[in-house]
Amino acid sequence: MTFMETSVLAALIGGVLHFLLGWAWYAPQLFGNAWLASIGKPGQTMDMSNKKGMLKKLLFSLSASIFISAATVHTINLLQTTSFLVAIKGLVFPALGFVLAPLAMGIEYEQKKWSYFFINGGYFVTGILLTAAIITLLF
Repeated sequence: MTFMETSVLAALIGGVLHFLLGWAWYAPQLFGNAWLASIGKPGQTMDMSNKKGMLKKLLFSLSASIFISAATVHTINLLQTTSFLVAIKGLVFPALGFVLAPLAMGIEYEQKKWSYFFINGGYFVTGILLTAAIITLLF
């Protein structure tokens, strides 16, 4: 396989795994109920009745997850490493600066609960780390 083919495959695999992580992360058994409370919908459940609307959201989330994964693959390629520890060291600061800091600013300006920050921020950073693990271990 060429470098480009490997990168595309790694981004697709990482993106699908990131998406599946989100499926579990926001399930009621993990953080789903706390997330709903953080957006002002305590005691509610995800509305699955609008199948067309939910399909659009899921496809958008899958696409975004693949894009996040592709950015992670690109960063690891720039680091020129196959070491998980080196990849993590190279990804932590960008994750803090490009994911968590803007999310925190939004919390203040949008007057959201800090639980929203920890749930969503935790999901994105965990997804990036999961992608890094897959890329460095499989490729």
